[in-house]
Amino acid sequence: MSTLIYLYSFFTRLILFFTYLSGNLKEDAMKILNSVLNEELDRLNKLKKNYDIQISKLPKGSLIRKNIKGNIYCYLNYRQEKKKIFKYIGKLPKKELDNLLDKIDERRKLEKLNRQVKKDIKKLEKMIK
Repeated sequence: MSTLIYLYSFFTRLILFFTYLSGNLKEDAMKILNSVLNEELDRLNKLKKNYDIQISKLPKGSLIRKNIKGNIYCYLNYRQEKKKIFKYIGKLPKKELDNLLDKIDERRKLEKLNRQVKKDIKKLEKMIK
């Protein structure tokens, strides 16, 4: 369960509790809930912006290794619009190759997190309306 749904569930229960205590608190509780949801929306938008910045700094695509006449050459494979691009990287030492692979993996993880944040933003925007 995402944190967004958990927060919504928690605050819904909190509102029901306040409503139970006094019928007058219903409007105040809704204001509080909307305030919290708006704060969460701001936090998610900042998080999305941060992810976008981090993703833009990392290499995109995947690493392709080709064996040509017994030598291994590295290419970075990615799409640019509808074209497949094979960017020649060359012969890389083991340490640089591992570093590049780590950056590619980090980008994939950040892209996955970014997709989840975008979904949460859409859900939250629907809740606020």
